[in-house]
Amino acid sequence: MCSIQQNYDKITISTDAALGTVTNVQVIHTDAVGKGCRDHGNCNGHGTCDYCTESCVCDKWYGHVDDIMGDDIQKDCSQRVCPAGYAWGSLPTSSSDGHELMECSGAGNFDRSRGVCICYPGFGGAKCERR
Repeated sequence: MCSIQQNYDKITISTDAALGTVTNVQVIHTDAVGKGCRDHGNCNGHGTCDYCTESCVCDKWYGHVDDIMGDDIQKDCSQRVCPAGYAWGSLPTSSSDGHELMECSGAGNFDRSRGVCICYPGFGGAKCERR
């Protein structure tokens, strides 16, 4: 629990090994740990709180670290990530990679409430990947 010393008197978690069962215990809030993710809407039902860093670890399609997303997405797991495709116009990233993956292939706007792309005129597909 972050930097809390072992056997801290305000938090007690125990098991009964004689029964051969282990019960999962989740600490929702205690002043001994910190305020958690209250400032982030408690991760809005689409992630889990890292109490030590007071930040959300978002689920897939809500800002997970493996999602391909723009910098505008909130860090509170409240917005959907849109489908990603190879960018229509981007600079090469190496001698063998010409186009990076981007939300809506860089050819559309994001509808974060639904997680869908709104393609610019002349582009189509779920990822705006077609001309």
